[in-house]
Amino acid sequence: MQRIQSPLRYPGSKARMADRLAGLLERNMFVGSHLYEPFAGGAAVSLNLLANGLIRSATLVELDPLVYSFWKCVKEKPDALIEKVQRGTISLSSWKRLEPLRLVKKPAKNRLIELAYAGLFFNRTCFSGIIGAGPIGGMSQSSQYKIDCRFNRKEIINSIRGVHLLMKNVDIRFGDGIAFLENECLEMLPHSLAYIDPPYVANGHKLYRYFFSDAQHERLSVAISGLKVPWLLSYDNHPFIVKLYGPERASKISAWQSLKGARFVDELLLLSYDFEVRENRCSSIQKSPSATNELILYK
Repeated sequence: MQRIQSPLRYPGSKARMADRLAGLLERNMFVGSHLYEPFAGGAAVSLNLLANGLIRSATLVELDPLVYSFWKCVKEKPDALIEKVQRGTISLSSWKRLEPLRLVKKPAKNRLIELAYAGLFFNRTCFSGIIGAGPIGGMSQSSQYKIDCRFNRKEIINSIRGVHLLMKNVDIRFGDGIAFLENECLEMLPHSLAYIDPPYVANGHKLYRYFFSDAQHERLSVAISGLKVPWLLSYDNHPFIVKLYGPERASKISAWQSLKGARFVDELLLLSYDFEVRENRCSSIQKSPSATNELILYK
């Protein structure tokens, strides 16, 4: 499977997850569907499935105004965004100058490029790609890794241009993922499915600017139970999620994570009963010793 690298960095990259989902779509004859991704983030799953012709189109929903603005500009204003990347100064002073933009709650159309660049800038200059974190190298810049070590202009520009070509059939929306699932569940397109990758439980407050309370995780489970389309849900392997969706379904998969050192960790992948899965093997994904080949079925 051709691997597409998202321009955005995330500690729990989902590029490898796309390999796993590709096999599920092929085995269950869902190839060519429309994909809803209500927690877009780096959008690695949608991008990789689009690039390999496994889905025909996608809807990305994002609540973070900087991330939403970034994807909107990649689709509609890539040249203006690329110009900002080419001309921008990657320094601690630039980081401080742009920092007030992290307080913006809603994307304004007349500030879209500014917000998009800020989203990319912080994603590439903050610890582990976490937009709300401090700068790589710290405020003293005394570390061997400086603020610009992850900002490879050529690589980023090439990635933006490549992803822009995939965006023709992508709808990008600003909003809350749970509300989207609640309000759009009856309006979803025929021959569609949803890939749901919400903020995780254990480290959600560290990884995301918009993380979930226990009540929001519970609200999401109710919204998912009302969906009329096939769905896939990825989560961290946490007792609260196992209890919420049922311990008898709590099988594990192995996923790549770069937070606190690059390594494979156990995660959960839950599927609606629309997926008739007997086994799930993916040779391109290394398994941790405790991982299994089983998948969770829940509805």
